[in-house]
Amino acid sequence: MKSFTKLILIILVSVLVFLGLYFIGLKPRIAKISERNAELVRKNQELETLKQQIELYRTAKRELQQAEGKENIVDALPEAPGLLATVQDMENALDKSSALHTLNIRDEFVDKPVIPNPPGVVQVNYNLEAVGSFKDMIDFLRYFENIPHLSELLRIDFSPHPESKGALLGNFKGIFYVKKP
Repeated sequence: MKSFTKLILIILVSVLVFLGLYFIGLKPRIAKISERNAELVRKNQELETLKQQIELYRTAKRELQQAEGKENIVDALPEAPGLLATVQDMENALDKSSALHTLNIRDEFVDKPVIPNPPGVVQVNYNLEAVGSFKDMIDFLRYFENIPHLSELLRIDFSPHPESKGALLGNFKGIFYVKKP
């Protein structure tokens, strides 16, 4: 045999051995590693979900412990002069959400509250108009649900803002509860 033929034969055998090793040994291992990686990603997602559920459980447990021992909900309410702090907290929630807003507090109201005429409690009605993106409205609701005052949202209406393209006009009607003076 000529040396050129031997060289081609050696190269061809080397390529065949390399391809054989790749398809018989390396490719199944790569597939197994990819499979384990996908399983690891799935388990990490499950772990994150479980962590979030544990945090929600701990938060609910904390809030339940705070609620226990309050025999009279009226004692937990601010007195009428303390309504200023409630209104400030609501406006702070709006400021955090970047929504423009107008807050009107008045005595008459057409909607009925969930808690009709609770004893020892004054119901202060409010109407809040806010302008912003949908995200601003959702942010406001997230901040608002965490203010430390008893309030009830009776109606939430969203409509396109007539003057600002892409903006929403949010109308929130609700009640603050305060102790009778």
